[in-house]
Amino acid sequence: MTTVTRNQFTAQHTDAIDIAKLQNDEGAKTKLAQAGISMKDIQAADRNKDGKLDAKEAFAIADDFDKNGRAS
Repeated sequence: MTTVTRNQFTAQHTDAIDIAKLQNDEGAKTKLAQAGISMKDIQAADRNKDGKLDAKEAFAIADDFDKNGRAS
């Protein structure tokens, strides 16, 4: 698997994810569940509670899957 740094991830993902829209998308929720991510995880990652996940917030979830143990 290719290593993706936080800077690479945030540069590639510039659009925020609308949590309410995601909540209503059964297909997306199914794919998240298959990846072991719940809506509760998504909502918890929304640190500023604006209802959207920006790239830095989304990286916090994605980084849990890395193999190097670093948040970078």
